[in-house]
Amino acid sequence: MRISPISFKSNSFVNFNYSSTPTYNSVSNNTKTNLPQFNKDLKYNEEKANNLANDVKNNAESQSTGYCAKYVSDAISRTGLGIISGHAYQCADSLRSDSNFKEIKVAGEDLKALPAGFVIVYDRGAAGYSADYGHVEVTLGDGRAASDFVNNDIKASDKVSVFVPV
Repeated sequence: MRISPISFKSNSFVNFNYSSTPTYNSVSNNTKTNLPQFNKDLKYNEEKANNLANDVKNNAESQSTGYCAKYVSDAISRTGLGIISGHAYQCADSLRSDSNFKEIKVAGEDLKALPAGFVIVYDRGAAGYSADYGHVEVTLGDGRAASDFVNNDIKASDKVSVFVPV
């Protein structure tokens, strides 16, 4: 299935000085993809994405605590990518207004193919997640994602919002 990118409000690129950003376990995650919506205009920032993926993975618990939004929000904050708030499904609104992220459209079956550092926000009840709060997680680039726990199998759903670190 061919998915085309959505229109972005701006193509601005925000630079951060990483000298004050904590150094993460220097694991280099998969930041490559062949999905068609990743064109040269997207400005996917592999360094920011890798830092975010490492941070959330390194701070994940051995099993779900029910606080996915807190874990993802804390990782975004620690890596200097902004502040998001709310329940999991509400994180999409915060990310839409954050200049460090751009929203893209991704078919549910392609979520596992996303590179590291993408934020997936599941709507309430989507893919079997909470009907009250939804779910939010950060891709690790290998078909897994992390939030309050490492999810070894990203669930396919078309009721998601996907955000790229730029």
